[in-house]
Amino acid sequence: MSGDGCQKDVQNFSGVLRHKGGDAYNLVPQSLCVLNPLARKTLELPSSKIFFQHYLHRTAAALSARHGDLNPFVAFLVPMGMANNMILHGLLTLGGVHYAYRQASTSDQTIWLHYGQMVKSLIPAITKHSSRNSSTEVVELFMGTILLCVIESLRGDGASALLHVKASRQLLLSTLQLPRSLLDESTRALLCELYVYVMATSAIPGQMADVSLVEDSSLFLPIITSGRNARSGLWCGAALELFLTIPQVSLLTGRLHREALAGIVSLDTKLATSSLQSTISTWTTESTDESFVACGKLYQQALLVCLGSPIAASNAHPENDSVVVQEACWHLDHLLESLPIESPISTTLCWPLVVIGLRTKDSYYQNIIRQRLTAMMGHLVLRNIQEVLRLLECVWANEEHASDHPLTMASMMLEHGFCILFI
Repeated sequence: MSGDGCQKDVQNFSGVLRHKGGDAYNLVPQSLCVLNPLARKTLELPSSKIFFQHYLHRTAAALSARHGDLNPFVAFLVPMGMANNMILHGLLTLGGVHYAYRQASTSDQTIWLHYGQMVKSLIPAITKHSSRNSSTEVVELFMGTILLCVIESLRGDGASALLHVKASRQLLLSTLQLPRSLLDESTRALLCELYVYVMATSAIPGQMADVSLVEDSSLFLPIITSGRNARSGLWCGAALELFLTIPQVSLLTGRLHREALAGIVSLDTKLATSSLQSTISTWTTESTDESFVACGKLYQQALLVCLGSPIAASNAHPENDSVVVQEACWHLDHLLESLPIESPISTTLCWPLVVIGLRTKDSYYQNIIRQRLTAMMGHLVLRNIQEVLRLLECVWANEEHASDHPLTMASMMLEHGFCILFI
């Protein structure tokens, strides 16, 4: 598919949404035969139609911080799927997995038919892909890999999802090599923000991370900020700069953990920690969206907990929460009051809730986090939220939890046999 063709389909689809007031759910099925006859054939099976409608009505809304015609899972991905059958199979798989989980059933073989068709198209194409290829096919390969990551995450297969996150990085770097005539600034920003969100929320503090992920921050930030428009904040809300620090925090948390266990934290590590703490604690945003601001502040507190807990735990009484955890919990309590469950940005809350939840031993705050995750599960019905809650319950129920500090999120997940992405 040519870049002009892809861009025209997206523009046509977006134009229809604007003309009709953004009623994407009724309009998309009517436009299928116009965009791609092959798409209509793919949707011939009754189950496929159900999965597609479910994707439009439920799944897309559960995954984005924006709803309506600003939701990229509808306004960006659906037109791409109408022109590319591999992407369409991915959307149907994603909608099918979500639908089956809501129905407490995994028996529909149509889901795995679409999954198989997607993988059959995607994997060989990635294998043959050359970084010197100037075709917009690489955009579809990147989006296909991200879709697989989300699908595996919702299936509860965090290990496979992590592999797809790693593969998506190289495809994004190839995508950014495309000339401006094939990929405009706003689309570049959209793709980069999507990757930053997936990469950040799949980061597990304390786990060995690729140093290149830290270096990527300096590459992606100017691309995203220069391409900011009405579609900005589709995944990261108002906290892009905080999301970009997560790989660095993850690396430094592992270093802090190892040195704290050895009984001494080096001066270099303390200086690096202090510098990063300063960057995070002074974060501000110009956003006027109260829910975006509240979510950003929750990420801010979670990041400070990551950096502060190992040192505090090695110097304080292990049975008590450190000051940094107490402060984070106090903020969490008040910030959640300003974040309604139905707020679109709520879909991004898993990461900060689990980071703070794993650190607090105060039953009052544990219950606040438990209630919020339970409510999120009821509203969004995403399997990884249930897995997050299961992890927290395992840690909270562990009588030796208090004496195990300083532990990282990575070591806690390993100890209890979990591999979760917090998408």
